[in-house]
Amino acid sequence: IRGSSADQVAVFIDGIPITTAHTGSADFTTIPTANIETIEVIRGGASARFGTDAIGGVVNITTKKSTDHLTGEARITAGSFTTFKTSLATNIPFKKAKLLMAHNHFSTAGDYAFISAGTNFGGVRRGGGGIFDRQHNTSVSENGLVKGEIHFSPRVTLHLSNNVYWDDRHIAGLEEETTLL
Repeated sequence: IRGSSADQVAVFIDGIPITTAHTGSADFTTIPTANIETIEVIRGGASARFGTDAIGGVVNITTKKSTDHLTGEARITAGSFTTFKTSLATNIPFKKAKLLMAHNHFSTAGDYAFISAGTNFGGVRRGGGGIFDRQHNTSVSENGLVKGEIHFSPRVTLHLSNNVYWDDRHIAGLEEETTLL
């Protein structure tokens, strides 16, 4: 944010810091966007409200809240490179409680064919033109959100929240044509 490094920006999810001096910067790719209600960006030194880690600013993410109505949602998306994305969410109200559960999945094989690069050496083209497969570019991400409220009285409510994130990313191999010269 405005020239600050990633470790100078505090990131919060539902008021819980996910960046600290010990953990470093936040990995935004692990945050399930289907569960986000609002994103607040505060530029500049916001340490008075959010602490000393907020020298450059704050990103405050609020996830969806449970409601008084029974709801459900399902989304499925598919794309190239065997890419799939699913999102499931349900909200269940009880007499004195509410429960919101959501799960998001993303996976891609990421493998693709490409034509290898060549070079010109002394006016003669060397190498290149071969068709290779870029492999091991696989990525899998699972994340979930469980939020609940228990109302003990009009003035006493217990709020519970758990966000779970898991990623497994492979690094693509390099082009292996070594006979360019």
